[in-house]
Amino acid sequence: MKKVLAMLMCLSFIGFISCGGGENSEVEELKQFAETMKDLPEKAEELEKRVDRSEEIIMARKERGDTLAMNYKDLQKYLPTEIPGYTAGKPGGETTNMMMFSLSEAKVQFQTADGESVMNVKVIDFNQHAAGLMAMAFWMNGYSREDDSGFERTFDTGIDDVFAFEKFNNKNGRVEVTYSVAYRFIVEVTATFQKNTDLARKVLAGMNIKELAKL
Repeated sequence: MKKVLAMLMCLSFIGFISCGGGENSEVEELKQFAETMKDLPEKAEELEKRVDRSEEIIMARKERGDTLAMNYKDLQKYLPTEIPGYTAGKPGGETTNMMMFSLSEAKVQFQTADGESVMNVKVIDFNQHAAGLMAMAFWMNGYSREDDSGFERTFDTGIDDVFAFEKFNNKNGRVEVTYSVAYRFIVEVTATFQKNTDLARKVLAGMNIKELAKL
């Protein structure tokens, strides 16, 4: 468990120093990271609880023989069929199973009548894919970053075992809102020419995330 936590903290550090825009911004990011490190014991304890919870859920799936990602056609049932002001395209996706690797993705694109704004929605099933779980774990302890170009931060979904992360670029209006669901699924909404993340959040709120979390 300690090795897992150490790796997650390293990922956090890499995340802070890899997204800067120059020497000054990197210095500020390192200062933010130093502030975060002050709360390391509390954060590590909470993160350890999350990791234990993920192991509990994964073991329960294995015991009932659920070890492969769902077929992409089954995942498509969880995609939204309409978004106000947008026209839906044809859902797509794919499923890959190979040795110890199982991954499935369902997706659909929406577009405004003038073609200016495009919104993409994806549901990805990692199932037992450890790398996917590690990527999700970064959000579980809370994170936020803001500058003149926009922000990125975690937020509370109000749903057990569902964690959320959002990004907004106020210069080009690009939005990305992502849910990590039950240590298995990633549900992502990206959109262009937005004023905020409200619409993307509404799309996610209208999807059957609670049912996904129970799988």
